[in-house]
Amino acid sequence: RAGVNDAAQRLLGQIRSEFEFRPVIELLDALPEHMEEVQAVCSAASDAIRQRYFPTSAVPVWIGETS
Repeated sequence: RAGVNDAAQRLLGQIRSEFEFRPVIELLDALPEHMEEVQAVCSAASDAIRQRYFPTSAVPVWIGETS
């Protein structure tokens, strides 16, 4: 497959490949930094999914019930 046009899938694939082929000792030596990177990529992927499937710039407005 040549290229991925889904932003979330591309982001997650990049981080997965980066970690999959990196030596384990290298990952463990800087584990907190790598986990921050994973968290940032997951957040970016979540945003990409939201933008793709729920494309809106409107802020949700909640209407409370009246008793």
